[in-house]
Amino acid sequence: MPSASESLRHNAFLWILGFSFSVLTDANTSQPFLYSCGILATLLVITGVLSVNHVYKPVFLLLLLINSPDITQSASDVDTVGTLQSATVWQIEIGIFRPTFVFTSILTYLCLSIKPATLPKAVSRFLLYFLTVPIITMIGYGYLFNSPVSAIFHDAKLPILIALSFYYFYSYSTNFNNGLTNVITAAFWLILGRLSVDFMYYCMGASNTYISGINRVSVDSGKVLIVPMVLVMVHNVVSGRHVISSLFVMVCAILVAFAYHTRSLLLLLAVGLILLFILFPIKAILKPLVMFCSVSAMALFLFPDFIDSGFGSSLGRFNFTVDQSVNSIFYSMDPIRYISFANAGGTMTESLSWLWGMGYGSWYSDERFPFPSDFTLASAFSAESVSTGRYYRIHDAIAHITFKFGLFGLCLYIMCAVTPVRELFQKHGRDRIRLSASMSVLLVSTPALMLYLFWSTKGAALLGALLAALYASAREIPHEGHPADTHI
Repeated sequence: MPSASESLRHNAFLWILGFSFSVLTDANTSQPFLYSCGILATLLVITGVLSVNHVYKPVFLLLLLINSPDITQSASDVDTVGTLQSATVWQIEIGIFRPTFVFTSILTYLCLSIKPATLPKAVSRFLLYFLTVPIITMIGYGYLFNSPVSAIFHDAKLPILIALSFYYFYSYSTNFNNGLTNVITAAFWLILGRLSVDFMYYCMGASNTYISGINRVSVDSGKVLIVPMVLVMVHNVVSGRHVISSLFVMVCAILVAFAYHTRSLLLLLAVGLILLFILFPIKAILKPLVMFCSVSAMALFLFPDFIDSGFGSSLGRFNFTVDQSVNSIFYSMDPIRYISFANAGGTMTESLSWLWGMGYGSWYSDERFPFPSDFTLASAFSAESVSTGRYYRIHDAIAHITFKFGLFGLCLYIMCAVTPVRELFQKHGRDRIRLSASMSVLLVSTPALMLYLFWSTKGAALLGALLAALYASAREIPHEGHPADTHI
């Protein structure tokens, strides 16, 4: 076991590494010097993934997954200032090779270079289904020759990346002593580095993405990682560990969460908090709750503009006016999602595909329920979808998975997470899991991460890492908690 001073130096190094790499990879083409430094840093990290000792490879891989943003501008940002390419692996093109191909090649190399571990049955069933049934339905419903290759590839790459990422991180935790501890510790401090940069952007008013003139801080698909960070801090406060520093980080993270202006993220954070509190008796929660309210009041005093620019505008996205012409409150809350659900559901009913889905590259039109002409569809769908009237995406993970892979696919996807959670409770019980910050937070963060990370290449790879941590935890969590807790 390393000494306390060694652990402190190690953790500080990881935080500095995450902070610095986040700043460099956020740099875009409007900042030529920083952009060049960011490209160099990204290439050095990729070289590290391919060349360093296997023990340290996950740190370099996590830098690409956690600290490199994949999405840096919204559609409205592009309309306002034009496209600004950032120095991130998710936007680097090497010759004819696209970013997804570059990262998938790196992940494939890592999987081939590590001693394999036996995949859990739930993951094997998931992989077998997603590599066979969607291909059959894609051919059967005519999408193989009726959809662009890019749409087919986008659908197919997500389960493949989940499987590759799971295979690598699960094999790593199996082959190396303290492998799971190393991954959880590195992930925690790198996430803290990423969120520290976002908090700095919020305080400075510096960002490339805005909504109605308000700084959104980030549109990166990995911003949902703020959920486990907040939950770790809450767990520490409730458990009486690092109370002052945890309260500080928790309040800063919640400020940033509201600044992101993402309704689903705030809802998932609330669900995670409720699930975490279920693990603890009510008496254990009251004192930390009072402390949190006091610190929050101080934060509002230090950041008076937050009421309008952060908290107020974020909550404003939950407001809606009931449309009397449509007999549905859901339409009034989010008409684009409602119309997408209705059109996709109609397509599935027509083709009798609710059980197995429509397959890779499948799409729906708005012929049944047209999108109103005053909607700005460019912010919700690709330019190709808007111009052709073929919509390949539904803005809800459960509905999207059901449309592409059917109820069978949705059940297999959910079972990938339910299986290790059930094993954890069967082996260790609620009381022992509650003692471990890393394990309890992994459990209660799972719904948020499973729903939020399915959309992108980066999200799918992060999701594979999450599932690997869950299965590895169910296999090896010790009686007294988890060693990673000493680092967070």
